[in-house]
Amino acid sequence: MNVPSLRLRASHGVLLALACSAGASANVGVFSGSGHTVKLTESAEIQMVKERVEIYPHRGPRLFAGSLPLDQVDFDCTFELRNLSDSPVKVQVGFPLNSQFLSKPYGPRPESDAAELVHEYDFIARDQDRTYHTSFQPFTDEFGSTFLWSMEFAPGETRNLRVSYSMPMSMTLGAFTRGEDRETLNENMRVAKEAIKALPWLEQQPGALLEFFEYVTATGASWAGSIEHAEFIIHSRQFEEYLAARPPMELSPLERAAMVDAQPSALFGPHATRFVREIEPKGYATKTLEDRPEVQRSVRWTHAPFEAGEPIECRYFKSVMPSTPEGAQALFKQLTEEHGADAALVRQYISAWMGIEPTDETLRSFCVTQRWYEPVEGRQEADLSATDRSILGALR
Repeated sequence: MNVPSLRLRASHGVLLALACSAGASANVGVFSGSGHTVKLTESAEIQMVKERVEIYPHRGPRLFAGSLPLDQVDFDCTFELRNLSDSPVKVQVGFPLNSQFLSKPYGPRPESDAAELVHEYDFIARDQDRTYHTSFQPFTDEFGSTFLWSMEFAPGETRNLRVSYSMPMSMTLGAFTRGEDRETLNENMRVAKEAIKALPWLEQQPGALLEFFEYVTATGASWAGSIEHAEFIIHSRQFEEYLAARPPMELSPLERAAMVDAQPSALFGPHATRFVREIEPKGYATKTLEDRPEVQRSVRWTHAPFEAGEPIECRYFKSVMPSTPEGAQALFKQLTEEHGADAALVRQYISAWMGIEPTDETLRSFCVTQRWYEPVEGRQEADLSATDRSILGALR
């Protein structure tokens, strides 16, 4: 299995570079330098008045099997830009895409040019008048590889710039142990290790496959004035429904048929498994489906004004914990018959994934260290969804 460690960052908005006023003396640009030395600076003339970013995570073009191409994320960004000066301004605008695919040693390939990369990432920048021809600067010091193009503003003119692009999500092997900082992580690892000594079957539950994406907002501080209004939306429903129905890794029908006589691994098992989602920063609002309130249709941040700085991060930890009665029954049998686990404790453990607090003190101490554990005070089996009740009913 090829599981590359990949990281991408989709950058906030557009950046200004090498700005100058027509008919006036040249000004210091928002970007200085070129090529490997491009750096973010500031603009005194162009304000980003409004920003709206819609993010669409979705299934990739092939089965998810731990190698490229991975699941995808599309970005659709709209910016209202205003010339605050009384003179015409011509600016070179930059949009960084910070991806491991655009960084050494992965790329860009020596033979890659801007046209090829625009096609590969479906990158397009346009306003009400034109679609812009972009150039490409690889490996900039601060914000990765950057697409560049020129825009012209009449005195006091406002332009609505739309930038859209698509990129593969980042993926790596993750861990379920909580740890907001190194000290907390070390303590949780110690507690989990002690619990595993008492309940060694817990060690049979491995970590997670982590898929994630990020949208950087810090570059918004390079514009003149303040960002009066900003809205960021992650349209999460379809991706999360696909992720919930997927085993950690997928096999083609022929590959699965070849495994009939073999014991499938936890990663390539036939059953759907649970995932954990983490989104930062906090303070977002969610929109749910009326008929399925547990399904979060979208996640939204709205700011007026907006202070650029903190990135938007979305992480999905895909577990091997089954989310079907058949899968849970197979896990229950494996842990009790092959690893000698107490049946009542295994049932408590699976219930803990559903938000029911374990009554066993050692098991509870382990669950508290795990990022998937979100107990609901007073929750009982009768309070669960019909699917989760059927899962617990199958554990016999």
